Amino acid sequence: MSEEIDYAEMLEIPVATVNVVKKKRRRLRDLKAMAVGKVNERMESRARARDKTYAGNDPVEDAAPETESAGDVPPPEGAVTETALSPYEEPKRATHPVLIVEFALACALCLTIFLTNVFMSNSAINTFLRGILNPTEEPAALTYSDFTLSGVVSEFADVDIAVSSAGVLSFTAECSVYPACDGTVESVTQNGDTYTAVVAHSDTFQSVYTGLTSVYYAAGESVVSNVPLAYTQGETPVQVTFYQDGQMLNCYSVDAENCLSWNE
Repeated sequence: MSEEIDYAEMLEIPVATVNVVKKKRRRLRDLKAMAVGKVNERMESRARARDKTYAGNDPVEDAAPETESAGDVPPPEGAVTETALSPYEEPKRATHPVLIVEFALACALCLTIFLTNVFMSNSAINTFLRGILNPTEEPAALTYSDFTLSGVVSEFADVDIAVSSAGVLSFTAECSVYPACDGTVESVTQNGDTYTAVVAHSDTFQSVYTGLTSVYYAAGESVVSNVPLAYTQGETPVQVTFYQDGQMLNCYSVDAENCLSWNE
């Protein structure tokens, strides 16, 4: 070995020495303790800030300043001390007063509905609930008395209209023929040179027009009382009849202005 060193010195080769120091690894237990300590410090800081916010006019003094650890300065007697929270626990939050008021109002509303259902069977709430729980109930079909009649000819037309005791309205003149009230054309049939139109005003109420020269609408189309339904040249008499559930009606009359109305 000395020969190699002598040979190296002779060749003037620098010789350097290296010291290797092996650093001890931190144990997992030390790292866990350090993490828990940091989390506890953070939670203590949040708890102090929360207490100062909700304490009102009588804030609770901390046992020790934030710059000092709890182990260095002991808390005075009677002071409120805080317990460090686990990193897996969250601080309890106070219930907001608005939530309490809303809950009380909801309870009062439920109680009101219950009492109303018990003591007032025909109240608006009960009627609304019955309509929701029984959606299959259909409204009653409209009858002839639910409609307001108008003239079957223009009020300016010079037409003599007669109504028989059986309820048949008839006239002979060249003019437009109007539906007595709004409805839907149910059918249009031809009888020789004239046409017959049936207008359905409801499921049970109909009007029939015979002796028409031409009809302006087809079956399935809607008609209104102020728009002509058909036309007559005045060569044949026109007859108008009304039916309720298949029975001819004779409970109407016509005035001097050719307007129809139901008899009281």
